[in-house]
Amino acid sequence: MTFMGGSTAPLSVKAASSLCRKILAKEKSALLLAAHVKRWRFVGPTVLSLWTPAFLAMYFEAMKCMINLTEFALFEGQVTKDMIKGWLSIPSLNSLALHHCQIEEDFSSRNLRKFKTLRLRKLLIQSKRDTLGTSLLNPWIDFSCLHHLQIGLHDKGPPLSLPDDDLSLVLLEVLATDIGPCIGLMKKSPKLKILRLPQLYPIPHDEDWAKELDSSHLPALAEIEAPWEYCLKLIPGRPITTLKLADMCPKRNPEILQRSASLIRYLKIPYQAYVKFPFLNHFSSLQSLEVFNSFERKVTVQEILNSIKDVKTGHPELRSLCISLEGEGISQIFDRESQEDETLKIIESTFPMIEKVELVDHRVRQMYYHVGDEMWERGSIC
Repeated sequence: MTFMGGSTAPLSVKAASSLCRKILAKEKSALLLAAHVKRWRFVGPTVLSLWTPAFLAMYFEAMKCMINLTEFALFEGQVTKDMIKGWLSIPSLNSLALHHCQIEEDFSSRNLRKFKTLRLRKLLIQSKRDTLGTSLLNPWIDFSCLHHLQIGLHDKGPPLSLPDDDLSLVLLEVLATDIGPCIGLMKKSPKLKILRLPQLYPIPHDEDWAKELDSSHLPALAEIEAPWEYCLKLIPGRPITTLKLADMCPKRNPEILQRSASLIRYLKIPYQAYVKFPFLNHFSSLQSLEVFNSFERKVTVQEILNSIKDVKTGHPELRSLCISLEGEGISQIFDRESQEDETLKIIESTFPMIEKVELVDHRVRQMYYHVGDEMWERGSIC
């Protein structure tokens, strides 16, 4: 069960407050319900303006009874001293997400030291680019239990304080423009399987950055999301099966990407790069393909399909195809039923093993088609 409160869900706020009061009153039905709450999410700033110390105390006192509550997420709110105390009181908390939040102005080093006592398996601290926000917490992260870390490292923000021992990270996502601050994390993460560096400058500031990583680093890396120039250095010799290119067209032939120690099964790539270079010749074992439009110019589904329909070999093992568009409504593409049939015919003739087709636009609307269901469905991605 997930409880969510905030300016976008006022009824959920009332429901959450009512539940907390009933829990503290030891009502049996409320205590039973509390045992099923696994996630608690708050969306600010409206709710947070109500968060007096007494209000927070009530919430977190009730959360002590939520024995299965493992995840707490805060969106666009303010991290307070009382909130950190509350997190420490949640018995099973192992996942904390702070999305574009700020820290209370009178935070002291004593309060920050309390943050370091949180033993988390998953931690997300990401702020908007124009503010340090919760990046002030970076030096106080406890890495001893962390498996998933998603963090923003700003140029002017404080550095991480890494332990001497290796980390247990399996997933690492860093929002930074320079790879320099990421190197230390990468060198200390021998178990890392997923590395996401989507916001790096396409051309590295320091061309010698890769010399700090040798073949002994990142031995388990299976998925990488980064600009082209970084992938060229990180892929060779590592067991990459999922590749997500975060920038525009590559300058060189993609054959170097074949130097992965494993077959690449999932590829995400800009449409402009996909049609410019013979990726079909290098990824015959591909099972999932995601093509996205990275230019401001509108590109339609039909235009993308026309670029690949003459390919005779296709990706013979492809099971899943996703086409993501910018500035083009999916619902506007299929204004008549025959277009749906034409689109599916092109896809199935090009990819004979296809099972799922997904069309997504910039408004996070989607159309998807499962071959077994034999019909298109429209919906929204949550």
